[in-house]
Amino acid sequence: MKMLNRDALESLAIRIPVLIFSFLHSIFIIRLLGPEGNGLLTFILAGVSLSIVVLGFDAKRSTLYHMTKSEFDSAKVVGFSLKVHFLSIFAVTVLILLLYLMKNGLTFIFIPKENLSIFYVLFFIASFIFQHLTALFQTILQAQKDFRTINKFLFFTNLAQVVFYGIGYYYTSTKNINLSFVNGFALVLSMQALTFLTAFFYLKSKYKGGISLSTKEVKKPYLAYTGLGYLNQIGHFLNKRLDIWFIELYVGLKSLGIYALASQLTNFLLLVAAPIEEVLKPYLITLDREEGNTIFVRYFKLIFYFISVLAALLFLISPYLINVLFGEEFSGATTPLRILCLGVVFVNIKRVFLNYNRAYNELDINIWAQWTGVLMTVILDVLLIPKYGLKGAAWASLMAYGISALILMTVFLIRQKVNFFSLWIPTSSDFRYFIKK
Repeated sequence: MKMLNRDALESLAIRIPVLIFSFLHSIFIIRLLGPEGNGLLTFILAGVSLSIVVLGFDAKRSTLYHMTKSEFDSAKVVGFSLKVHFLSIFAVTVLILLLYLMKNGLTFIFIPKENLSIFYVLFFIASFIFQHLTALFQTILQAQKDFRTINKFLFFTNLAQVVFYGIGYYYTSTKNINLSFVNGFALVLSMQALTFLTAFFYLKSKYKGGISLSTKEVKKPYLAYTGLGYLNQIGHFLNKRLDIWFIELYVGLKSLGIYALASQLTNFLLLVAAPIEEVLKPYLITLDREEGNTIFVRYFKLIFYFISVLAALLFLISPYLINVLFGEEFSGATTPLRILCLGVVFVNIKRVFLNYNRAYNELDINIWAQWTGVLMTVILDVLLIPKYGLKGAAWASLMAYGISALILMTVFLIRQKVNFFSLWIPTSSDFRYFIKK
């Protein structure tokens, strides 16, 4: 387990500057677009993410699982994964173009009615391609446990975004230019293209497994894994992002842009813990259950207390953070942010247990937990957003995250016969484990 701890610590260390870079370029792009522009970007990118989840067939996770298990030649797994990815790109391109021509209610799930134009349709398609393939390239490197390359990729691409968006913000602010949404979206797409090309460069230089299009033996187990994972991922996405559509429906794009800021700030906390989870998952896949449970419980406590401290700090500084860095026009994000600071702790608990179940191919409970959260989100959003606005949306999300996390935790404790207190209370052996490693 020395490699696990080394990879986790190195990844955590490099994510600190990555987190800072990500935070800085978020400030620049949000200030460039303003509340309404940020709401529009959030809405369209949510549609892109929904398309990746629904028409991406959970290919990324199936690729990681089968490459890590080494039951098949990696060239065949990668070859079949590429087939699935290109099929999904074709499907999304055709679907979005057809919806643009039809201009019906389904169209406006992906692009708001008042912003429907060929530019945003092309933005949607290009963004889907760049994000979908970039995620695949990272997954292949993750399956190889090449976390140093992943960390370099994240470091340089986030630094590039700080420079790129920073120059754009400096130029528009000094020249007193109001950036149009079209130009702002063009900037975003340019950075997505650069990120895609950088990921491709790193993959080309580090992946030596080749690509085989003779994938018949891989097809059945690959798609079998994606079956349950597919429902799980749709549930996970809707549990986390369904409120975007309800907010746009009930209170409009400008309010969505304000709420999106609160959500984006809490997501930074998830980015801090993500490297530990990303490193842990491929190791868990290769461990037997007893050893895996021991390692998992230790890392669960580490991640939980780490994210809880950060959430508490964000709760305390949120009014100053928003007003100073984003301006008074985003001051309405303070209360939703404080509510979501607690919610992000539940999201992280949920995410850790989801990854544990994926590592051992036990996806049934993930589906139940995720879709229970989706049901809660729908009911609570309809009840709370019309009456309480953004504060109601935040409370709805908090309760939906909490019920999903509770279900996953309860099933883990019962199935694995793990003591409740041992899951939450750090022991001297835990400290010795991390210090010694």
